Amino acid sequence: MLVGICVERSIEMVVGLLGILKAGGAYVPLDPTYPLEHLVFILEDAQVPVLLTQAKLVESLLTWAKQVFATEDFAGVLASTSICFDLSVFELFVPLSWGGKVILAQNALALPTLPAAKKVTLINTVPTAIAELLRSQDIPASVRMINLAGEPLQKQLVQQIYQ
Repeated sequence: MLVGICVERSIEMVVGLLGILKAGGAYVPLDPTYPLEHLVFILEDAQVPVLLTQAKLVESLLTWAKQVFATEDFAGVLASTSICFDLSVFELFVPLSWGGKVILAQNALALPTLPAAKKVTLINTVPTAIAELLRSQDIPASVRMINLAGEPLQKQLVQQIYQ
């Protein structure tokens, strides 16, 4: 597994690198002094699922989202991913850090039954779940952004989402 490491030069950096390697991972080095745009590019390009950093640098993990997404996207983020997955960190902490709202759901397919369903602006889920929501016409008009991951993405599904 790729693990991003964004820490200042310190003993914690050495411990982090050794810990990643000892656990069988491969580290993706991210120098906190580099421009944020550069760090965001590396994270997105390498598709790093885990990031190891220091508490004082956390705001910069969250800052990338402010550059990639519009503030309006965070108005109602559907938090339906298990906390066992890294995506849950985005669903919970990014909207809370940027003045947005978290709309909790057992899973993405529970969206139509939520009292706040019409306030959801951003959905993160797997392609099979979004395909089912499309089939049942249960994606609210309020949704501005759909992020898909975790499964192969078919071109036909992307076209249906845009329609």
